[in-house]
Amino acid sequence: MKQELKLRLLEPDAWGTLLSHPLLDLHDLSPVPMDTVYFDTADGALHRAGIAYCVRREGGRWIATVKGVGTSAGGLHQRPEWTVVVEEDKPFPQVFAGTEAGAMLFAAVGENILLPLLETHFQRFERELSWEDGSSILIAADRGEILAGDARAAILELDLKLLHGHPAALLELGSILARDLPLLPDPQSRMHRGLVLAGLIADNHGGPSLACPMRHRDVAGDALVRLLVTQCQRALGDLSRHLTDPVDATCFHDLRKDVRALRSFLRLAEPLDPQKHLGSWRQKLALWFHAQGPRRDRDVLAIRWAEVCAMLGEQSSLLQSYLAGGAVRGTDTETPFLGSLLLGLWATLIRHGLAGDVGLQEFTEHRCARWDAAIQRARKKEEDPAALHALRIRVKNLRYALVALSPLWPSQDSKALLKTLTTLQDVLGEIHDTDAAAVTLHDTIVSRKSRLAYEAGILIGWLHAGRARHIREFRKTWERFLAAPRPWG
Repeated sequence: MKQELKLRLLEPDAWGTLLSHPLLDLHDLSPVPMDTVYFDTADGALHRAGIAYCVRREGGRWIATVKGVGTSAGGLHQRPEWTVVVEEDKPFPQVFAGTEAGAMLFAAVGENILLPLLETHFQRFERELSWEDGSSILIAADRGEILAGDARAAILELDLKLLHGHPAALLELGSILARDLPLLPDPQSRMHRGLVLAGLIADNHGGPSLACPMRHRDVAGDALVRLLVTQCQRALGDLSRHLTDPVDATCFHDLRKDVRALRSFLRLAEPLDPQKHLGSWRQKLALWFHAQGPRRDRDVLAIRWAEVCAMLGEQSSLLQSYLAGGAVRGTDTETPFLGSLLLGLWATLIRHGLAGDVGLQEFTEHRCARWDAAIQRARKKEEDPAALHALRIRVKNLRYALVALSPLWPSQDSKALLKTLTTLQDVLGEIHDTDAAAVTLHDTIVSRKSRLAYEAGILIGWLHAGRARHIREFRKTWERFLAAPRPWG
């Protein structure tokens, strides 16, 4: 089973810096020219079966490769692979006869003819690296292009292939490189990109949806490692989508939600981490998350102002341009660094795991009960914005845990509690947005542009007019929250 971490270089001008990185040390090597032809039947039988068949030239020889069904999440690709040296670049599946690869090929292709589907042409800089734990990693830096008919796409990639050792070594190396270089884990294979380029499949930057089954008999440490790794992979997928279109508010907020949920799960698992392996990663994620707060606040105010404009019959305004421009200016150029954090956390999880052999249900019921009690103690004066915001964070933590852990209580309905927690979070979010609006719009209020200050004043007034209504809704929802049955008793 091949395990490979694929990293995409986001800035072409950084290619030389990549080759010269001290951990890679590729700049003095002579590149090997590589040309690959991917084949499939006219009706895409291999693609439907999840199989890739290609013939590639490495220097002076041709190699036929079959890649079987595997997985890809967060840039880590795992799939079986078979190779045979051949004489030319023509498809000849018979060279795999008598092997598992041949059986898969013949079952999928049948009597159909294999046709060239797409090509790649690139130069590879390659060497083997011994990692600090003794693992051996093959480093391959590729620069070239994918061709599908008349369409072309650049190849600027770094592949880290585990030859032997611990998979955490790939992620640790990837985390360091993504910290130092504009690299992003790439969940899509080269063939997938080619199929998108050829218009044969739809683009899907986030990759497949990821699920993490939870069973009440699971060991808590093992189950929560799976949950945390899955959440890291989900965040890496949404990070790729976000960086494809950094100004898109939906992609940005999906990414923030991923990171927020990840921080909640880390807090949930904290008692199972006595050596504090995960604490520093949680702090780093918190710093990144809070740095995105101004962008989030502007996006929310832009939505609220659009609602006001619709009521007033306004088509455009200075404030709309101000808020939209702020989102563009506020796009975090350090966001790719989040990939380094997620890879580092992922590596730590699979390297060290979580301690203890307590059952998952026992552990989570105890933790959720403690969080529930803390929420009930945290309600303070409704005039205190800081106290309400702190309460909102506690509510978020419990809601994220309930969403992930609800399969543990199939016979006890947690929907009523989850519904009230969701409503509480939403209402407290509305109140927080109102309280934060004056800070976010401070520059507009003192602006010399009287029209801009006037519009900002309207928005702040409109938000504060709704605060009393939100407080009443909060009080009603709070009573429902207290009365809702708890699945943990």
